[in-house]
Amino acid sequence: MRNKENIMNDLLKNINAGLNISGKIFASGPVLNARIKIKTSLMKTRNEIKLNGSFRTSGNENEISEFIIYRKKTSELRKILGADSISMLVNPDNTGGNICGLEIPDDNKEISSSWYTLIGNPDNEKYFLFAFKHPVTHRTFLRFRNGYFECGCFVQKNFEKNDFFDSGTLIIREAESPHKLLEEFGDACGKNIRIAPGCVGWNSWDYYFKIFEEKDLDENITAIKNFSRKSGTDVKMLMLDDGWFNDYGDWRTNGRFPAGLKKTADKIRKNGFEPGIWIAPFHLSYFSLAYQRNSEILASYRTGKKELEEWAFGPVGFLDPTKPEGEKFLSRTFKSLKDAGFSHFKVDFIHYLITFGKDKKFFRDELGKIEIVRRGLSIIRKAIGSDSYLITCGCPPEAAIGIADSNRIGGDISTYNSTVRINAQFLTSRYWMNSRLWTSDPDFLIVRSDATAKDIHHNPIHFNPPEGSRSGSPWTTEHEARLWATLAAMSGGLMVLSDHLGKLKNNGIKLLQTALKNTSDESATPLDLMENKLPEIWLREGKSPALAIVNWTEKKRTVKLSMEKYPGIRNFIEKSDIWKGLKMKLNKNHIILNIPPVDAAWFIEKKSN
Repeated sequence: MRNKENIMNDLLKNINAGLNISGKIFASGPVLNARIKIKTSLMKTRNEIKLNGSFRTSGNENEISEFIIYRKKTSELRKILGADSISMLVNPDNTGGNICGLEIPDDNKEISSSWYTLIGNPDNEKYFLFAFKHPVTHRTFLRFRNGYFECGCFVQKNFEKNDFFDSGTLIIREAESPHKLLEEFGDACGKNIRIAPGCVGWNSWDYYFKIFEEKDLDENITAIKNFSRKSGTDVKMLMLDDGWFNDYGDWRTNGRFPAGLKKTADKIRKNGFEPGIWIAPFHLSYFSLAYQRNSEILASYRTGKKELEEWAFGPVGFLDPTKPEGEKFLSRTFKSLKDAGFSHFKVDFIHYLITFGKDKKFFRDELGKIEIVRRGLSIIRKAIGSDSYLITCGCPPEAAIGIADSNRIGGDISTYNSTVRINAQFLTSRYWMNSRLWTSDPDFLIVRSDATAKDIHHNPIHFNPPEGSRSGSPWTTEHEARLWATLAAMSGGLMVLSDHLGKLKNNGIKLLQTALKNTSDESATPLDLMENKLPEIWLREGKSPALAIVNWTEKKRTVKLSMEKYPGIRNFIEKSDIWKGLKMKLNKNHIILNIPPVDAAWFIEKKSN
């Protein structure tokens, strides 16, 4: 077996840097250097490589789209890994797509990750982490494309003579454990960050979507109090989600809350809850007063024209947080919500600010796109103060570090197996962020199904496309809801409810009660991280040990696990599954467990004091 130093040297052989100009890759060399001077720097130790790239233009350059600082043939990576195929852990730059978690790249398919990736071979336990060092400046990519593995950043700007561009630092590390690589990277990114624990809350979105008004608020206040009394759960926060305002950019209450935001927040607080509110502050509807009468706050096209993009909820422009006028508008918006009495703020659709629309220009265009997001979030944090709780959603994770108290790590959950499967892949790729970078938000803990609710009311807008996050039928059984409740509770993150608690049956109440009783601020590790796209074995260690084993198939399944390969499962042999009382059987050095279809078995060790 080759030693680590030789392996690291192999990773640096036959690599080059280059630019994507008008869709063509130009490698660094005499021809390109006549126009653009590229410089790379390298630091190497036995355990780590640090690679940085920069360039300076000799004239105007308007067609540079990407800066690639590491480019190596895929075939050479396979040789280093000693494998015919490569496993890749994908982290997308937004939560709206369906590609996340484990992928198997090939030469005919482009697969791209953002900020970090793992590549490796589970058969010989050899893995590499490629990641951009925090703080990140630009949108980044780590991808397999056209027979190459490439790492770099999107440029997204025009250049004049003598302009300078720096890529940031790419880190490369090697280990036998993929978990070790991710967790040590998380420790480095989260150094000196204060983690703010979350509380159990309730949010209007998943049950009501935008169709939520004052009478619904009153009804749910009563239902939540009854649930808390019946289940022994202390629900501390109640959040108004989308639908309370006039329009995107016009953040005044509409007729659904006629008493106004202050009296609404007062009502929530007088009933024993911290008031929370949802907002998408960078979106400005074309029909809003802000877009039509405050154009000075908008990002523009490079032609100088106001930006306008077609979006799912109508045409929108985007607030420019680098403009003094944009900063004032953003700060004033959040100060008014804080003054109205809200203490929890969920800020959504953040990535659109830098991923949506072509040829977007910001006032401070010299800043990288991740820097621009961080600037916007910092303005918000300053406006609401350190005593408020900030939840970011739809946000590139690297942009929220050190600013957000909690960050959504997946897409929207809803009462569909399809959304559970997609979110499980996000939990897989991002499990290590919890309690290192923030308190993770896995999305809502919901359990309503035909079997668990008197009025399932899956949502007011039930749609069923042939593919996508809400494809297929909504949940019909208790075990489908149980699977998601297990994963959400094992995430270690925020536990925010979003069912109509007054319309759950007793078994639905019991599901929530059990999940909340057995949650922890420690996240479970997917032991088969680089082996299964949908991991089956989730182990939580520390002060609240737990083990979840998942059957993702539509048929009853017998799971056989090696205690030599997964020694952490040994502690649960004598335990009974807390949902249905299932028990593991011991066969030599393996445990065997029969699990019903689309279900999870959850084993708990008694919590230490």
